[in-house]
Amino acid sequence: MEKRKLTTCAVFFLLSLCMNAQGGLGYTLRFFPYNFYEWKEDVNYDYVVDTQDVLRIYEAIQNADVTNTASDVNSDNVVDTQDVLKVYQYIQTESSPTLISPDPAIDVISTAIELLDYGPIVRFLSSILSLIVPTDNGMLTYIDPVSMGQRETHIWKFKMNPRPSYNFSRIQAVVYRAEMQPDGSWLPIDSITTYSGTSATDIIFNRLRDILQNCIIAEEIWPDRHYYQTLSGNYVYVDSGDGNDLMISGGFQMDANHPSKVIKTAKMINGKAYVVDNAVYSSYNSVCDVLSATPEFSKFYEVLQACGAVTTIAGKKGLNWSSASKNGNLIYIPENYDESVYYLLNSYHYTMYVPTNEAMNEAFERGLPTMKMLNDAIAIDEDDNIEVYDSAAHLRKVMLDFVKYHIQENAVVIDTRYDLNRYASMKLNENGVPYKMWVEVGYGDLRVEGVCTGKQSVNKDVMYNKLVREYWLNNWSAQSATRIETSSSVVLHAINHPLLYKYNSGADLTKPENNQFIYTPSEIHLDSNY
Repeated sequence: MEKRKLTTCAVFFLLSLCMNAQGGLGYTLRFFPYNFYEWKEDVNYDYVVDTQDVLRIYEAIQNADVTNTASDVNSDNVVDTQDVLKVYQYIQTESSPTLISPDPAIDVISTAIELLDYGPIVRFLSSILSLIVPTDNGMLTYIDPVSMGQRETHIWKFKMNPRPSYNFSRIQAVVYRAEMQPDGSWLPIDSITTYSGTSATDIIFNRLRDILQNCIIAEEIWPDRHYYQTLSGNYVYVDSGDGNDLMISGGFQMDANHPSKVIKTAKMINGKAYVVDNAVYSSYNSVCDVLSATPEFSKFYEVLQACGAVTTIAGKKGLNWSSASKNGNLIYIPENYDESVYYLLNSYHYTMYVPTNEAMNEAFERGLPTMKMLNDAIAIDEDDNIEVYDSAAHLRKVMLDFVKYHIQENAVVIDTRYDLNRYASMKLNENGVPYKMWVEVGYGDLRVEGVCTGKQSVNKDVMYNKLVREYWLNNWSAQSATRIETSSSVVLHAINHPLLYKYNSGADLTKPENNQFIYTPSEIHLDSNY
């Protein structure tokens, strides 16, 4: 085998070329040796590349003079390029979850990982990953989020195509009409059509990407923790039960009380794979789905609807999307067409503190406009004999600002401690800076504090850690939509007192600087918040 003198720079240049050509992320060799050795011992697998070869390559690179790229580099620092390529080839081909096969069969998800170029992510050696791997049988139960906003719900069954005509057609999906059962589950009734994959951007891989992003956890799973955030931003719930059976639930499984069972675990070079009997799906409920079905939140939900923060169609300002929920998604589209669309949720993960009816009564006492006040303002605006106009729009703005301060960027759950305890709300001040809130999460409790309100624990008796997700579809008509355009995930917690960002009870409450509920019915104030 021919030997060539390579400086450190040349070795990494070679590796970067190989990785770029094969969709890699640019691993550094310093992660290779120890993982190789440890993983070999764990799974007792015979490698094509010997551990000592890897160590030798590693040590040669570490000992090379990185500042000396001249031709007379120390002759002892010799690296076998073929060995380097074999190391990389091993990383690319052997350290994937396909090592779990052939027992059980996971061909569909493994092929999706390959075709969607998620291989470099699941093999990224600088991070510890936990990979949820549904079996092929577990890929036969996908409830299509797009169909949830349509006249009938569909179940997709992903399968390997027995007669693929080209690479992406190796996976196909058989679409069934679905019927809801008394227990809330969905049962496939009759097949409608069959799709074969055509490209990484077609509708099959649009759905597979949605599934796959909910399978990757960028940390190790521990016995004393339950909630883990996935690549999608959604949380999954892990339960060890009696210590023998490990169960994993997404928001959908938690809503249906039907967790996916871990039937096998396997070591990967950078973590562990958990083979489950059913794919883990995020929730199909939106914020409004939950609030509209919970009487304890009826007053907040009424304000949410009245202030224009809920819509089923994002059709203004060039948008052409529809909500997968028939109750709508959270978005603010200003009544004035000259204003920009301001999203309450925007393709990210959030926490929403939902005031109970008791908390809403307290907010109304502080000055939050009531529904009667809004209806009276609407009547004034519609009376041609009165010169006052836009009073209703101003009341809606006050209501909307109240809602915004109950939505926090970054999702937090009651389960473990967080390094961060100061979060940005969706309400901006006059300088465009978010008003903050303070959050303390301990084991079994979460306390939130507003700028002008004291600490309060979430009301766990009413609701906490409720996982929801809001899908936007790629057509203004949900019935005509074919793809998931984008989505946001939200964790809902109930609170017994409103959160306030501007309410100085010891000062003059008639002045706007002291009271967030001050409004002037004769005019609408347009500021930089939007």
